[in-house]
Parts: sequence; structure tokens; C-alpha cells
Amino acid sequence: MKNIVNIVNFIRACEPRRPMDLVEPIVKQIELAEKYNLPTTFLFQYDALVLPQFTDLVKDCDEKYELGVWLEVPKPLVEKVGLKWRGREGFDWDWFSHVGMLVGYTTDERKLLVDECMRCFKEKFGYYPKTVGCWSIDGFTLDYLDKNYGIDAALICKEQWGTDGYSLWGGYYSEAYYPARNNMFCPADNLDNQVNIPVFRMLGSDPIDQYMNGLDKEWQGVETLEPSCGTGKDPEWINWYINTYFDNNNIGLNYAQAGQENSFGWKWMEKGLPIQYEIFAEKRAKGELEVMNSGDIGRMFKEMYKLTPCTTTVARKNDRGTTWFNNKNYRASLYFMDDLFFLRDLFIFNDDYRERYYEEVATGESLYFDNLPFIDCYRWSKNGNIGGGYFLKNGETVKLTGDFKTENIGEYGLKVTAPTDCGEITVTFLDDEVEFVFPDLGFAFEARIYNDQKAPTIAANGNEIALNYRGFEYSVKTDGAAKTTENGFVIKSNGDKLTLKF
Repeated sequence: MKNIVNIVNFIRACEPRRPMDLVEPIVKQIELAEKYNLPTTFLFQYDALVLPQFTDLVKDCDEKYELGVWLEVPKPLVEKVGLKWRGREGFDWDWFSHVGMLVGYTTDERKLLVDECMRCFKEKFGYYPKTVGCWSIDGFTLDYLDKNYGIDAALICKEQWGTDGYSLWGGYYSEAYYPARNNMFCPADNLDNQVNIPVFRMLGSDPIDQYMNGLDKEWQGVETLEPSCGTGKDPEWINWYINTYFDNNNIGLNYAQAGQENSFGWKWMEKGLPIQYEIFAEKRAKGELEVMNSGDIGRMFKEMYKLTPCTTTVARKNDRGTTWFNNKNYRASLYFMDDLFFLRDLFIFNDDYRERYYEEVATGESLYFDNLPFIDCYRWSKNGNIGGGYFLKNGETVKLTGDFKTENIGEYGLKVTAPTDCGEITVTFLDDEVEFVFPDLGFAFEARIYNDQKAPTIAANGNEIALNYRGFEYSVKTDGAAKTTENGFVIKSNGDKLTLKF
């Protein structure tokens, strides 16, 4: 079975923004797990780990439950290891990145904080956890956890820009990957540079609409499985999401995380969570999916894959659709809407691109993890102009005239065929290259950048597009003829094919 739902609820002991019953959600979540007999993972933040009113709720739970650690940094943890709390007045848990995330602390301080979480967990439950989670976990910490605690699975936030001050953009879009040691957000290229903890993307993002949510803004809304948001309590959307990920011919391990943190309060999840549990139980009974705990999934992933695998997602909804392709070298997404057809995203993964926080400390409210952009629709769009990679015929944008088709190429590639007003165009995603095949001559690929403040510096000339992003130089080779334009670059085909090689 490769269709996996992972129910993860994490537990905090503090909600400083409003009065909140933080016990009731856990009690209700356990009741749902018992009613439907669904494995459920609970991750404890340190402030909840030290309080019996939270740990006692799960002390008698059976083997279908997994317990782990949620690695945000609350005041009791900071003070326990002898550091000074920097959070806002009255906030014993503060989500600002330089306070509540490990990236806000030096590497020596991160080790102290992690060690205390692990010590306390073992004191409470008699063993070290096999799963950790947090909205972000830096590469230094993941490597430390791998070498010292034998963690089997790590969970981080979904792909998003600006939401809650956390930007994780240009990563392995869904499912799981093995991170590079110096950049937790980049899949490792080889075993020597790899942290052997699979990192799973949380929250179950809508593969079509989440990416474009908030286009032309500085932050995105949420279209996920979270039962506190609109999509996560809509049975029609939930079934569409599960069927999209699990009922077609996607390559790789099809994974979705469900669940909700207790700090939302039960009223925010009391509609959506029971609906989701019922749907998961029904589909499990039909053999369409399996519900597993995080550590079990991590161990299975390690047995299945030694390096980050290829994964694909193909999704359709009303008048629009998308394809996602991920492997250890790059990720890419095509987008289809009405007569619009373009490459909306392509990020390159390079082990040498070092994350900001491997040794440095976050000093502000926000944090940023990213990779190397080649096409970035969301950040390149402005004033209603949609950035991305478009196909041209004799200088004019081609238009979609029907539904697209997909074909897997073994377990490593995806071929997408789109009918257009200029004939069929085929886009094939392979291990380290993308190939465009056109019906005849006169075609080109054009990158349109309408917000150049968020784009790399680009010099396109001949068979190479040279880019510089945050001081890091990289390039893409092509068998076409490339040149820089006023709003990006264009690559003209020299025949009926055009290849981009990374």
C-alpha cells in the first residue's frame, strides 16, 4: 500500500491570544481515534510534556497511538536550560521565529533545547521519541537528531509564502524527501551529504489552488486538510483531495497528513475532524488507503528508498488542472485553466546552496527557507500580470484547446501532452532535465517576470541561462537559443524540440 494518511495532532499547554480549553480537543481526538480505530500520532510541545494534565491523557493509550515531540520553543523550555526568555510580555509561547523556533537560537543553544526535550520525554514515557515535528526544523538540528537520537520521521510545514510569518518556498512540494545536511529544505543529491531522516510535508495542500492563493500578495491563505479551515471541513473537497492523491496513477509514496493542534480549540475542528475520520475509515475499509503513524511511515520510507524518490501529482478541478513533479534534482508544476497553459513553477535543488540558519540565527519575526528559482509564478506576478514560463509560436502565446493527458515513464519521469491552437505540445519531466516537443518549427519558451525584486539576476545567452540568487550562482543548459528580455528571458527552439538541463 502506498496511499498513506498520517493523522498528527500536536499539543501545546499555552494559548496566549485568548482563553482556550486545551484539554478538550485532545479528549475528542482520542474519542474519534477509538471510534474509528485509526492510528493517531500526538506530538508534545515541551510546556505540555511537563504537565500531567496533558501527558496523563495518553498514558493508557494502546499501540495504535504514537507519541513524539513538537519542537517549538516555549518559555518553560528556555528557562529550564538556563536561557533568557525573549518572548512578548504575557506570552509563554510566542510563535515569532526568533523566539518560538529553533532557528532563533545558536547551534549550541539548539542542542541544549533538543537534549532537554528528549530527556524529559524519556523521563515521562521511558523511551526516546521516533518522530519530531515543527513548522520548521533547520538542517543543523536535523543532523543532530539523526546522529544522536535515531529519529525515524520529521514533519515540517506545507509549502507557503508569508503565512504566519513562515515562508517555505521552492521545496519538495508534498510527500517526503531526505534533506541535505546544510539545507533541510533541499533534497540531498547523494548519501554522503544526506540526513537519514525523511522529512514529510504537513497539512495536505490543495495541489491546484494552494500555490496560487494570494497571488500578487505578500502572504497566502490556507487551502488544506486542516479541519479548522474551509476546505478541511468540506466533504466534497476532502473526497476530491483524497481521490486526487490516492485514486490515480501518481508515482511514488502518496502521503497526506491530517489532524490539528489543540490550541485552535475544539469548536474550530468539531465539524471537520469527524468528517475526515469517517471518510478515512470508509476508504480504508475499501482498501483505498492506509492510516499509519508517523514513525511507522518513516521506517517504511527508509526501507523503500535510499535516496529521495521521484513523486508526481496530477489534479483536475472544474476548469483548471495541474501536474507536480518532484525528485532530488528539481521540482516543477504545469498549470491549466480555460485556454491558459504554462509552466508555473520550477525550482532547482543544489546541495551547495546553504540554508540561512544552518549556523546563523534568525533575528526577526519571520523565517525563510527556499531553493533556487528558475520559474516562480507566485513571486514573479504583479498587478494582475501572471509570471511564469509560457509557450510561444512565432512570438504569440499558444492557447489550450482541450484536456491534458499524462503518462508515467517508469518510476522516474512524467510525460504531459497538451492540445493547443498550434498543435500538441508535450512536456516530459525526467531525472535532470525537462524536454519540450512541439508539432513543428517556430516555437519558443518565454519566462515572464513582472516582479523583478523577487527574481534572481539572469543572464541568458546562447545555450546557457546563468542565474544568481542571494549571491549563489547556478545555471541551466539548453539546446535552444537563449537571450535575456526586458521581463525575463526567452529560449527559441532550433527544431521541434527544446531541452532544459539542470
